[in-house]
Amino acid sequence: MRIGVVTPVRSAREVREFAIAAEHLGFWGVGVPDTVPQLYQGAYPTITAGILATRRIRVGTFVTNVVTRHWSVHASNARALDDLDPGRFFLGISTGDGAVYSVGLKPSTWSDLETCIGILKSSMPSDVPIFIASSGPRGAEVVGRVATDALFSLGMDEIALRAAIERARHARSEAGISTELGIWTIEQVCVVPDGSDLNAVRADLRGVAYGPSRYRFASTFDEKNVPEDLQAILRERFSRYDHASHGLAGAENPNARLFEDRPEIERYLVDRALVIGSPEACAQRLQELASDVGLDGYWLSLVGSTSQPDPVAQLEPIAKALQPLMD
Repeated sequence: MRIGVVTPVRSAREVREFAIAAEHLGFWGVGVPDTVPQLYQGAYPTITAGILATRRIRVGTFVTNVVTRHWSVHASNARALDDLDPGRFFLGISTGDGAVYSVGLKPSTWSDLETCIGILKSSMPSDVPIFIASSGPRGAEVVGRVATDALFSLGMDEIALRAAIERARHARSEAGISTELGIWTIEQVCVVPDGSDLNAVRADLRGVAYGPSRYRFASTFDEKNVPEDLQAILRERFSRYDHASHGLAGAENPNARLFEDRPEIERYLVDRALVIGSPEACAQRLQELASDVGLDGYWLSLVGSTSQPDPVAQLEPIAKALQPLMD
């Protein structure tokens, strides 16, 4: 199984060091976020730094969009990076979320993204993998038709993942595409030291868990296995989501208070969105889901907490625990 890791650091210098460490530990790839520009540096210069500092590991966008960056920008950067070191760059892309909302824009439609991907394929090296992130039925169909690899963002939910995989594969078959679709998910992981108070860690990471949850449930609840009695309040509360605080741990994140009066919803979202525990416990939970739904790979997003504030320190223990799964 291929396992990539999304860098939690935000400067190009730190990403360079993160990529070196990830390569040493045997990860397949490093994903560089292209999101909230107030918080993150430019993705493509950062990716270049990561590629130049390493020899094998893939480094790419995780994920970008065609709203803040025109398709021609992605195509020209893909050509340059593939020329720099062939086979190292991948394109992770979707309709846009934090990157566009945080600057007052709106995501592209799935139809527009599908058109842009078609143009991109004719404008960049044919061997560059295209990961398309999706969380709903419409996105799964586009993924099936134009991606090389599906990147499903549905959390640790076997039923929802099976539905998305089935829909994507059906769309691929209907389009007459014979090449196999790679099946990946993105999961947030927090490895905690022995003896840590897991309840305290869960409380600390509420705001972190709500970020991907808002993305997953923003458009529709169809085929996502969300309890019907939770859907109305999820829709209403996530309409208040503060994109400028996206991904921040701790009580200072205003998003952490979205469900403070509904502890049962907090538990549901944290359980579905986060994998928390010892390296062995996290690896076991990931291995079980991969086996249940037939995954080709994982993208892991490491998040820090009060008990383990440095997410980079989680790289080595989670890599060792996952070693039996890695190609």
